[in-house]
Formats: sequence, C-alpha cells, structure tokens
Amino acid sequence: MSKNNKGSNLFVLDGQEDEWDSVHWEDMPEFEQEDLDIYGSINIAFRTEEDFRKFANLIEQPSISKKSRGVYYPVRGENEATLLRWMDEDQV
Repeated sequence: MSKNNKGSNLFVLDGQEDEWDSVHWEDMPEFEQEDLDIYGSINIAFRTEEDFRKFANLIEQPSISKKSRGVYYPVRGENEATLLRWMDEDQV
C-alpha cells in the first residue's frame, strides 16, 4: 500500500471535509437514535458452575457463558436497526 495515496485512506483528512460533508449528506434521510439507556447494572459472582447455570436458567438466558460480557433482563429482542444491512447493487 502506498503511503502517499491520501485518497485511499478513510481516516486521512485533506482539509476539504466541510465542503465534502455538505454535499455528501444532501438528500439523506433524517436519523434519530432511540434512547437505549439502562436503569442500572450489577456484577454477580458465582461460587460454582452449578450456581451459574441455575442463574442462567432463572433469567431465561441459558446460552450465556463465562465469556459473556453482559446480558439484558428481560432479554432485549432485535430492534429495527439490527436487521438493516448495507449492500452494493450487485449483491441485491
């Protein structure tokens, strides 16, 4: 990859960002982010794997594992945005 090719790197700024931005976003639909704030969160420690499994079944999320970083309770289903994908015209 050439180090001098600024156009090929999305993160290299060339000083014309304001001009490009106004043209780029023209006729784009408005986007409003739904408020997805949480009420609270806690850390839970388990003494045994059996205790962990009991808890997972109690909250009706038996697929969680020791590697899970977190869960929502109750289970948060897919929202409209999770179903959207960006595709090129030749992929449709």
